[in-house]
Amino acid sequence: MKVLCTALLATVALTAHAAEPAPNQQWRAIPASLHDVIMNGYKLVSAFDTPGQQSSRTVRTYVMQKDDSLVQCTESHDGAIGEFRCSEIVQPYLASLQGKK
Repeated sequence: MKVLCTALLATVALTAHAAEPAPNQQWRAIPASLHDVIMNGYKLVSAFDTPGQQSSRTVRTYVMQKDDSLVQCTESHDGAIGEFRCSEIVQPYLASLQGKK
């Protein structure tokens, strides 16, 4: 499971963070910090670094799991300036299924 999560997240570590998932997106931004996620009972299952687009920027991704819920938080730093986002995995909205029951 840990290897699967790491491989999956490595390909989508830096996804768009909209309030609702865009069509065919599997991650939805959540208004929480890493602290909030951990205090809500999530356990760390993986953490990895990814080089940023700029040579001085580093991106660290934390993957947490609680039961059947998966959350990823990314933390990026460019010198003293940092950015932090968390998102949860969701069932993707498929436009081709809209209106079908």
